Amino acid sequence: AAWRGHHYPPKESFVERAEIFNEVKNEIAPLGIELGWWIAGTLKNGPSEDFIRQVKANGDSHPFSNCPSDPGYIKRFTKDITLFASIAKPDFIVTEDDFSIAAAQGCYCKYHLKAFENLSGKYYSREELAHIFASDSPKDIEIAKLWRENLKNSLVNFAKEMRKAIDSVDPKIPM
Repeated sequence: AAWRGHHYPPKESFVERAEIFNEVKNEIAPLGIELGWWIAGTLKNGPSEDFIRQVKANGDSHPFSNCPSDPGYIKRFTKDITLFASIAKPDFIVTEDDFSIAAAQGCYCKYHLKAFENLSGKYYSREELAHIFASDSPKDIEIAKLWRENLKNSLVNFAKEMRKAIDSVDPKIPM
């Protein structure tokens, strides 16, 4: 099923796909072929009432990209990939090639704004940041660079949580 445009996939979807994966893996094992899992959806999995989507610069929510800093999303997604990995036992895992913040100029949700406040030492609203990003003053360029650091940190932290989740199943699975 194509969940992305409609809603985050249910737990049953991860179980069903893991069971199919496991069947295929067992069939090809005598041939010496390793089988890996491509996590095609990490952040762009579709909306849910349980977590927030990335917030665009204009304040709108992205239609299907979830926020990598939302604790609810981190908890749900890592639980689901742990479930898949525990059933399927993939030989390796590859994350999607589009592992990114989909909203232009980043995600302006409450989690990213709070993390940026902690990083910069000052609270900036979404509107203030949009104004700063439109400027080319040296001070504003430095703030914009720090904002990009903030976005990078959120992706790195999310990836670390994914790794930790897979480690709980088998730390030897390359990812």
